[in-house]
Amino acid sequence: MTTLRVLIDAAPAHGRAFDFALVDDSGARVVRRGHGDVAQWPRIDRVIAVVASPLLFVATLKLPPIGAARLGDAVRYALDDYLAAPTDTMHITHDAQQRDGRVRTIALSRELMRAIVAFVPNLVRVVAEPTLLAADADWHWTFDAQGRGFLLRADASAVPVLTADAAPAEIVLALKQARRAAAAPVRIVAHGSNDSLPLPANTIEGVPVVRGASWSWDGGGTLPADATQAPDLRHGEFADPATLRARGDGARGFRPAAIVALAALALFALASVATWAFYALDARRDAAVAIGMAQAAGGDAQDFDGAIAVIARRYADARHAARQSAPDDALPLLARAAPALAALPPAKWKRAIYASGAWTLEFAALDTATRDTLLRGLADAGLTALSATGADGTRVRIQS
Repeated sequence: MTTLRVLIDAAPAHGRAFDFALVDDSGARVVRRGHGDVAQWPRIDRVIAVVASPLLFVATLKLPPIGAARLGDAVRYALDDYLAAPTDTMHITHDAQQRDGRVRTIALSRELMRAIVAFVPNLVRVVAEPTLLAADADWHWTFDAQGRGFLLRADASAVPVLTADAAPAEIVLALKQARRAAAAPVRIVAHGSNDSLPLPANTIEGVPVVRGASWSWDGGGTLPADATQAPDLRHGEFADPATLRARGDGARGFRPAAIVALAALALFALASVATWAFYALDARRDAAVAIGMAQAAGGDAQDFDGAIAVIARRYADARHAARQSAPDDALPLLARAAPALAALPPAKWKRAIYASGAWTLEFAALDTATRDTLLRGLADAGLTALSATGADGTRVRIQS
């Protein structure tokens, strides 16, 4: 079976031509290449859209430990300082958070994603071009015959590189930023789309550039470009039920192992059901009590979270009526954060804004160690803190 890969380097439209490659089942041999509009593409039931790096934002964020349910909101908040467009106009996907707090994030225009899904026939996956190359301790620079490519850093973030000259501006800037963060690479491995392309440079900003195996988005290089292992950007509002069914069909070969695993999970669930039932009933009783208290206080609460919010609001109102402060007021909240904030150098402070029960603090750029120490101190004080670092400094939002 063959798969058609199409390089999406502009918003799809009728009559617009794209590079395409017909790849065999192994993904390592290109059967046919071409350039044309959709009418000129081979008729194939499996099409993978590869979004070119200039149309993407691929970054690795450093966030405090966050539950999976809230990770998406935290990623969007952190991206505010990086993206030129509002995050609600972007289609954003992210990996699971690593133990050190890192989260790889991929963002592209929602309009572009909508056009890809509507325009490309028999679409089974949408992948980001930089995710077709695995990250490791080195930095990797890819380039084709026109000089187009990207720079993949060790943390799996990537930036597009538009020219393969001796010192591309994108790589120079990335190296300067890495040196300021004490994270400069030992070397840069350069991968041409074929072995005949000359190495663009021997060194950039004092960092040696060495030749690596050839690599190309279409799988034609000696280094694999495995599109089946790259994260699928087609999810959420862009998920296709037919695609999801196809993935389910591909998993049928694993059914025996899955049955054994499910049986083990069933035994585990049976052994723990009594404990689960006890805590469920206890939680339901607590919710009923909280809802009753909230409704008695005049609030319209329908669930436990709403009831707690009503009770907290009534408690704050009562404290204010007695001319006393409430826990989420500006000064009590700042007092809880003060021990962690006291360790920061005064020169780092820029401004602080309080609104809706939360402080937003802005600093000059904090180094990684200082920022992590601050976030740990705030967490030890029982506070929720989110941070984002941009060109103008570091911003931290604190709330109970």
